[in-house]
Amino acid sequence: MSSNLRVGFLIVRLDDIQPAKVKSLDEVRDDIAAKVKHEKALDAYYALQQKVSDAASNDTESLAGAEQAAGVKATQTGWFSKDNLPEELNFKPVADAIFNGGLVGENGAPGINSDIITVDGDRAFVLRISEHKPEAVKPLADVQEQVKALVQHNKAEQQAESGC
Repeated sequence: MSSNLRVGFLIVRLDDIQPAKVKSLDEVRDDIAAKVKHEKALDAYYALQQKVSDAASNDTESLAGAEQAAGVKATQTGWFSKDNLPEELNFKPVADAIFNGGLVGENGAPGINSDIITVDGDRAFVLRISEHKPEAVKPLADVQEQVKALVQHNKAEQQAESGC
C-alpha cells in the first residue's frame, strides 16, 4: 500500500490483523444495568421537574401546587440580603433569580413563582418571595451603641499606632 504525499511517498506494510474482542454479556451485565438504572433515574428526575414546573406556573399565588407535585414541603428562610445568602440558596443562578429575576411584585409585594432553577446537575429550585423589605438605613437609636463601640475601637487603634 502506498500513498502519494506532497513530499514523497508513504509506504505502509500490514503484518497482521487481529479480530475485535467482544466482551461477553456476563462481563458487561453490571455496567449495562447501572447505565440503564442511571438513565431511568434521570428520566424520572426530568419528568418530576416538568411536573413541578407546570404546577408552579399554574399556581401563581403560592408554592402549594409545586409542593404537591414534588412531594416535599417548601422551606421558608429568614430575612437575608445579597451579602448574606443562606448556604442552601448560595448558588449563582439562584441568587440571580432572587435579586434580578422579577420575583418581587410592585411595592415589594409577593410576585410570581420562579421557573425551575437547576444547579449542580442534580438540584432544582422553585422560588417564591413571600415578603420583601427594601434596603434601608437603620435608625440611629438602633445602631448607636455599635457606632460608639466602633469609634472607640478606631480611636484606640490610632493611639496605639501613634504610640501615645
